[in-house]
Amino acid sequence: MQQITQQIAVHNAIPLGQAQSIMVDIFLPPVEKLQPTVKVFCCLPGGGLSRGYYHLQTEDNLSHSFAHAMTAAGHIVITQDHLGTDNTSAEFGFELGLTDFVAANQAAMQHVLNQLTSGTLLPELPALPHLSSIGVGHSMGAMLMIIQQAEYQTHHALVVLGFCNGGLPKMLNEAERLYANNSQAAKTHAQKLAEARFGKAFLMLPEAQQPATNSASVATDIIAVMQTMKTKLATVPGLLGMIPGSVATDTALIQVPVYIAVGDRDIAQPAEAIPAAFTGSVSTKLEVLADTGHNHFIYLSRHLLFSGIKNWLNSLSNVWNTAS
Repeated sequence: MQQITQQIAVHNAIPLGQAQSIMVDIFLPPVEKLQPTVKVFCCLPGGGLSRGYYHLQTEDNLSHSFAHAMTAAGHIVITQDHLGTDNTSAEFGFELGLTDFVAANQAAMQHVLNQLTSGTLLPELPALPHLSSIGVGHSMGAMLMIIQQAEYQTHHALVVLGFCNGGLPKMLNEAERLYANNSQAAKTHAQKLAEARFGKAFLMLPEAQQPATNSASVATDIIAVMQTMKTKLATVPGLLGMIPGSVATDTALIQVPVYIAVGDRDIAQPAEAIPAAFTGSVSTKLEVLADTGHNHFIYLSRHLLFSGIKNWLNSLSNVWNTAS
């Protein structure tokens, strides 16, 4: 597996008068394993986590790495940080709105996809004009991926990890609850609500607000690695994801196939209700992972998750090939 890191300028997508960029990692399988119809996973991490979440590894163990699992199957993986969370951009306040996060993600993703389709990423890598793009998002990243897909229709399919439209109502105050199940109002006022609650547009989450990890199937060494993946939370999309129904309108607009995975001890509950929100999707598949919390890749069930995604993708490939 080859890893390439790029810092991609996105200021043309969100002209706020400051230098803005997003850090991206591109993971490639050996060239001889690539097919003309290669699949490309475009991955967004959850709130308070860096792009490194998709390439978790210890000194002698790559089994937690989503990037390794997918490139071993001949796919390409793109992982990227959220705007303003990786210290490469100018300092932002609440002038950065929800549409800016989504537009920046789209610009960075499309930049790499264009490099792949045109054959300009590496001299030895051929052009891949017939690639299929698969959007992957975890938690807040899944929410932003859904909004992006509804707006731009970037991807041929989506993988939604640890997210549902149920939000976290018990964590909301009275003013925030007024926006429940009012998608447009919640998105419109997300900046105002985040500023009132957090006071900062970006902050490190206190330990008490991090999703708990309490399972015998999680090794101590990978917990230590997870600690190094923590980064600043973008509070505007972070708060939006806590409001029930905040992206219900966007979810209903998704037309592509969707693979949904949640842990049985995830914060995204109830799991059984999640597929029904994708009313426009041609197909949905739900996987509930046993003995699993919110950060799926650190649990033993990751093996089932990785193989499940690959099998689902193979089934889609059969349908796409038949249709073409």
